Amino acid sequence: MSPPVITISLPKGLRVPGEQVSGILNVNVELAKEKGVEELKVSLRGEINTWVTTRNNNNNTNTTHRDTERLFETTCTLWKEGDPVPSHTSGIASFPFTLGIPNGELPPSFYGGTRDNGGAVIYYVHAVGVRQKWYKINIRVDEIFPFIPSDTSPAAFYSVPSWNSEWGVHQNSDKVRKGLFSHSGLVNVAIISPTMPTIPLFKPIPIKVKVTCRSKPLPISAANDPASFEFPRNPKVSDIDLTLHQRLKVKHAFATRVIEDDLGLQAGFGLPDDVRQRDKWGKNVEVAISLPSWTVDKEDPKKGYWSEEITFSSLLYLRCPPPIHRSQLTTAMSLKLVIDFPGLGNKVKVKILDLPLTSGIPPPGWRPPQVSGPNLYPLPYMPPPPFPYNESASSGENEDEKASSYSQAQPLSFPIPEIPRSHLQIGSDYQPVHELDLPPSYFKVVTEMIGSARVRKVDTGSV
Repeated sequence: MSPPVITISLPKGLRVPGEQVSGILNVNVELAKEKGVEELKVSLRGEINTWVTTRNNNNNTNTTHRDTERLFETTCTLWKEGDPVPSHTSGIASFPFTLGIPNGELPPSFYGGTRDNGGAVIYYVHAVGVRQKWYKINIRVDEIFPFIPSDTSPAAFYSVPSWNSEWGVHQNSDKVRKGLFSHSGLVNVAIISPTMPTIPLFKPIPIKVKVTCRSKPLPISAANDPASFEFPRNPKVSDIDLTLHQRLKVKHAFATRVIEDDLGLQAGFGLPDDVRQRDKWGKNVEVAISLPSWTVDKEDPKKGYWSEEITFSSLLYLRCPPPIHRSQLTTAMSLKLVIDFPGLGNKVKVKILDLPLTSGIPPPGWRPPQVSGPNLYPLPYMPPPPFPYNESASSGENEDEKASSYSQAQPLSFPIPEIPRSHLQIGSDYQPVHELDLPPSYFKVVTEMIGSARVRKVDTGSV
């Protein structure tokens, strides 16, 4: 394979609005002369690509409709025929360049969906070697880089994981049965996390999962027999699937598509599919278990139930692109927790929809208005109030099955426990890793997308 005529050298890293993108265009001088290159140009581009596939039932064919919205483009000429060529060794001349990303509301780098339906937001440097003959195709090369909006919300200055302000609770209760004709037990699952107007990326967010299991109604004789507490019992950390989901909506003149992508397990919960990850996965999740306790049923004093609690404490690191709100492309992120207890259909679920994610990266030198120092962030300490066992949050479809006498017993009340000290040992010198999670195929697929768009322009006769 012959060497390339031109290549782009671009430092790796995540870019933000207003940043200067500096790089080098490397040119093989002899090959450039041989190919008749008479001008060298570089452009900085940002664009949104969407694609939707429709089916023609008349002839059983599929058609993929593609749209591209150019967000910005800045171009400069590095060299023209007759200009001096920089001194070079090994036949490669280097042309440095600097191009600025505009300030403004730009969406983050993104790729989601499938090859049939989806969307992408891409930022890249585009270089062209303009050739002399009109019938010869110009030489082109692209180098893609990740981009994320700056964050001017207080989230950029939150002190996490040592959060000392309000905590939020998302919880759900569901009945579970050991057998098809068994009496129902009850499980309450709560996700406890800091109450934040916005959630910053690249920072460790303390998160707790609290599970309370309550047995089926038992005779009062079982009060001194903890062994009678058979089901449901506390889950293990590997039994709890906490996953991040991405909802993508693509609008096109011909159709609208909604696609949901599962972005994988989070915070050490669940059991990874990759066996190689299992040895270390979940090792930092701390577990606190309470002893089973007996409660008498107020409506039927001859009966009661056993209950027990288990609390899992971990840290949640999010590096996904924050939500996008454009006319043709919108995204939303959510957390979904599922615990599948033994038996048929015994899945207890909790969802946190529309996570208000922001980059957590302030513009250089920026401070929030009317803030004299960092002591206002986070907010002053507020003691967390206790919250009741949620009897009405059951997601079961049959409302008649929700009511039973034992479920009206004295509700369990538990305060939000302290975050383990081991989770608070990240010092003030902690530096988050600003690396955006994008699919492994992102750069390959997007490069193909740019190439196919270029072919379409040539076919239609556009420049």
